[in-house]
Amino acid sequence: MFGFLGDFILSKEITSLSDLTPDDKNANSGTERGAYMVERSLELYGAGRSILADKNGKVIAGNKTLQGAAHIGMEDVIVVKTTGKQLVVVQREDLDLETDAAAKELGVVDNRASEVGLEWDPEVLTDLQDEGADLTAFFFNDELAAIFEAAEEEIILPYEETEASHTENPNLDRARERSQTDPESEADETVSMRFVQLFLEAAQHEEFMQVLKRLSKQLGTSTISDTVYKVVINAGNQAAGEDQS
Repeated sequence: MFGFLGDFILSKEITSLSDLTPDDKNANSGTERGAYMVERSLELYGAGRSILADKNGKVIAGNKTLQGAAHIGMEDVIVVKTTGKQLVVVQREDLDLETDAAAKELGVVDNRASEVGLEWDPEVLTDLQDEGADLTAFFFNDELAAIFEAAEEEIILPYEETEASHTENPNLDRARERSQTDPESEADETVSMRFVQLFLEAAQHEEFMQVLKRLSKQLGTSTISDTVYKVVINAGNQAAGEDQS
């Protein structure tokens, strides 16, 4: 059900936790430890922070809190409708920060649960970029590059270790060099990284990986991205040379 003003729909009426919808493109994939800590905090100290939802009841921030509350059966909600021009203050009338240990512990666990429960999902971040989100407002170049590099390391090519396999991503190296020599350079130059997906049959995938393994040894690369990039660039340069001749 939605609230109405004349002929205009204002927002969905939210009367319980089940009226909220998790964000299916939440960039934080979360961790088991973080999920446990949120649930345990809700059980021990009750709700501390609020959940931010859009006008349709889809959660913008607080997805892990929603998940934890649903898991322990916390259904009751108090909804504050706002356009963002005023801060929403959650006042716990049962706590006194000066005298209650629980209040002090709640302050710590609120920050700690966010810290240990954060695990960026590079695929979702890529989707958000494609949809127009400017991630450079929240990440330095080397930070964003490191997120994508960490994801790439999980699919590193399965071949014997070589000197090349121990080298770092050149994009990350350049970003670090810029930040050391010129801290202002972060604002002028951005790192934009994208995923390219290949849809292969099982037999094609096996053949593809075998060819990549051979090519990576020849080219001295250590990751799938670097190998495919070099192959495509080399093929493109060769084709350009043949066109000119």
